[in-house]
Amino acid sequence: MNDADGPPDALCFWTAGRGYYGTIQGLHAGPVLVTGDRGPPFHEDQRVGRVPGADAATNHGDRLSVTKEFIRERYGGVACGLVQTELSFGTYHPRVWRGFFKGYGLGVSGWATSGPTVEVAQRVSSIVAATNLLGYVSDAFRVLEPASANAGAFGHRLRELLILLCTEIEASWKGVLVSNGVTKNRMATCDYVKLLEPLRLGVWRVRLVDYRDFGELSPFASWTPANPTRSLTWYDDYNAVKHDREGSFSRATLGSLVSAAAALHILQAAQWGPEAMSASNKSSPFVVSEAPRYDFPELYYPRANLDGSFAEWEPKKLEFRS
Repeated sequence: MNDADGPPDALCFWTAGRGYYGTIQGLHAGPVLVTGDRGPPFHEDQRVGRVPGADAATNHGDRLSVTKEFIRERYGGVACGLVQTELSFGTYHPRVWRGFFKGYGLGVSGWATSGPTVEVAQRVSSIVAATNLLGYVSDAFRVLEPASANAGAFGHRLRELLILLCTEIEASWKGVLVSNGVTKNRMATCDYVKLLEPLRLGVWRVRLVDYRDFGELSPFASWTPANPTRSLTWYDDYNAVKHDREGSFSRATLGSLVSAAAALHILQAAQWGPEAMSASNKSSPFVVSEAPRYDFPELYYPRANLDGSFAEWEPKKLEFRS
């Protein structure tokens, strides 16, 4: 993720649909280039330009060499380093927030959603369901103060909310997996834990806005593929109280409830961007205190057309390890 004031001196461009990120010494207003012989000539005030000779290059190495030479000539022999982006420009992983390249007239922000016009129905449905439940959690805090001294308190309403929160968390996990091509009829935590790395769930941290006693919460930090259920204590508590109320009732605690609510907030932010569950959203008692910082090659980059407009976003499914 980029800082709010934008990236360092940079130039972004794509060749034959593949994206690259390049740092250029001393450049403060980098454009987006279309490398190819078609299109308008390059000018400082344009988003789109051409790199003469790039279309004639037959492979990635040649295109890279041609583009580097163009940059050196165009900017007076400045140093140039190029890194290939993970995805082609104009593509994104469904329901996986990565941030956008920010600046240089692109009109997009590092705190934007997965795409300006994609997945609207899923996004709205997911956020509405989450904020409804988080509103119930806020109501519960009016009765039982969310303080560490009360973390072990348990009761029927806490059990009910813990079950609701965790079933919605499961719905989000499943939604991301299905959107990325997973078609299993019955999913479990051994499937859900595959999202730990792509969504960087272990990195996210939140805190309660009005109740600071719990401190920062990172409910996925302990999650491991080797033990995908019990490594999430709050989720293991949910399983216990769902299937065995009489024997496990004391595990329906305020501490587990707060952790599950924090996990639901984080899952919305990890799918749709931190602004989706921002501090201005009074339905959630949480605010993001730490989010993943994505390197430039990991970001989503809009793809510019030759006329300066932007192409429609295209989904690229995640590839999961078996």
